[in-house]
Amino acid sequence: MSRPRTLLMILLFYTIGDAIGNTTNTYDPLFILGFLPIVLSYINAACLNDLSDEEIDKINLKHDPERPLANGKKTSRTAIFILAIISGVAALSTSYFLGATGILFVISSLILNIVYSFPPLQLSHRGMLAPLTLPYFYIFIPFFMGFMIHNIPVTREVLTLAVALYIGFIGRIILKDYRDVTGDKQFGKMTFLIRHGSVATCIVAAACWVIFDVLVSYYFVSKPMYIVYLQPYIAVTLYLLYLLSRTPNLKMQLNHISMIGRFGNMLALLILTYITLSHLPYTEGINSVIITIVMGIYLYIIYQTYSLLYYSGNGKP
Repeated sequence: MSRPRTLLMILLFYTIGDAIGNTTNTYDPLFILGFLPIVLSYINAACLNDLSDEEIDKINLKHDPERPLANGKKTSRTAIFILAIISGVAALSTSYFLGATGILFVISSLILNIVYSFPPLQLSHRGMLAPLTLPYFYIFIPFFMGFMIHNIPVTREVLTLAVALYIGFIGRIILKDYRDVTGDKQFGKMTFLIRHGSVATCIVAAACWVIFDVLVSYYFVSKPMYIVYLQPYIAVTLYLLYLLSRTPNLKMQLNHISMIGRFGNMLALLILTYITLSHLPYTEGINSVIITIVMGIYLYIIYQTYSLLYYSGNGKP
């Protein structure tokens, strides 16, 4: 139920918050303690959402190994419910080490876990409210819990970066409903995609990425090199959204969405690299070499992913 790939993504944003807050270049044990309640809160959210959407998931995700209720693995609703209770209590207990602010973050997360998945609000079924809510779990809480362990004030630059990451993630998470559209329609789950269609969904996603570009460029204003690095990835992401809006085939839609997600992770990695290098006594020349190597490695990974997604063993699409 921890879904390691998602947790790694959450850890990336948590690490960005930690890196921007840690100005001492020393390791703080709270880094591990701060991430633990996030993990437990996410497990709680996953359990509650699986309980709420079991019948829909049996249509959309019946072969997903991370959905034990939907795929028929040896488990039960009772077991998942017990795990939800245990993980929620454990998340609240471990937040004690983070002080009042950390406790409030975790309490807000646990409350939203419930109202997101269950009536009467059930935000997951309410169009645009779902993609507006999820980045709070995936971005705001990890970012600020990583940042707050260093006890420094929130500056305008920090808030700008947090808002940029939040809005950029809306441009990713609003696309997740393509995968689930069959079951969502059958059970009357009125997502933004079902309400407004593919073109409108891609336009909203593109707008989010443009706003992300503007805000991150403002954050990088003293380092024009990073703004230059940013633009090709934004351009390719917008092009993928254009292709997605014109693609009726579900498999190709999911391929485009997968690539957009990987570019989103790459941009987050670019931001993390920038913050990390800003703490180190390297020259601009060395920084340029390091960032080029990091981006080159990740581009190679994306290229290999592209090859796996778009081509079979015989080289045909």
